[in-house]
Amino acid sequence: ILCALTNPDQFILAIVEVDGNNTKTVYLKHPFKNAPDYATASVNYDIEELKDVIKEIVTKMKDKKIVYNSIFNIVYSLTNILFPFLTSIYCSHILLPIGMGQIAFAQNIINYFVHFARLGIPNYGTKKIGAAQDVQKELNQNFSELMIISMAASLLSTLVFVLVYLFVPRLNGNYLLLILAAQIVFNFLNIDWLFQGIEEYKYITKRNMVVRILSFLLLVCFVRSKEDVGIYCMVYCGSSLLVY
Repeated sequence: ILCALTNPDQFILAIVEVDGNNTKTVYLKHPFKNAPDYATASVNYDIEELKDVIKEIVTKMKDKKIVYNSIFNIVYSLTNILFPFLTSIYCSHILLPIGMGQIAFAQNIINYFVHFARLGIPNYGTKKIGAAQDVQKELNQNFSELMIISMAASLLSTLVFVLVYLFVPRLNGNYLLLILAAQIVFNFLNIDWLFQGIEEYKYITKRNMVVRILSFLLLVCFVRSKEDVGIYCMVYCGSSLLVY
């Protein structure tokens, strides 16, 4: 108690509530108001009063976190708009309409299989993880179940893609589809729904910005002629996987 009063900014009281195998931990800054007498052997506190103080602090922290997450989410959205716009301007000038048309055709085909592989997990997963973020055991269970479903869906979508690629004459031999197909195979690695559920928008925003900047620089360095359509697809696909 004396240490907490002497250095209040360096002391945090942790209160752990135990319910069977589940635990819930909350942290309280500046928990003590008065120093005990010199001869005091022990000090008792009303846990309910401490909880009331904790609720007030947690509410303020959540409000502050909501503001920060909103800012990061706006930056994340702007990044997803700005860099594709800059990329399209540069690549349309280099690859010309024919090259951009080939890329758009391949991307549209791949997107059908990617959407099928996702099975709505990004939206559903965010809700499930968000609802269980305070209970570690339930959080782990939800994450494991969603990952298994996502892996199965990615595998099934990949198999369907292979069959379509082999037996549809117009698609057979299109090497751009084979490059971009990595998005289908590794779709299960996209766990943004986990970070959104636990409200780690700062991490996904920073990661997204770094990958977007890096991919743009790679395009500028290696996509220099209209024959570099394959290089564009490799950079695009690689950046998509890194964002996962």
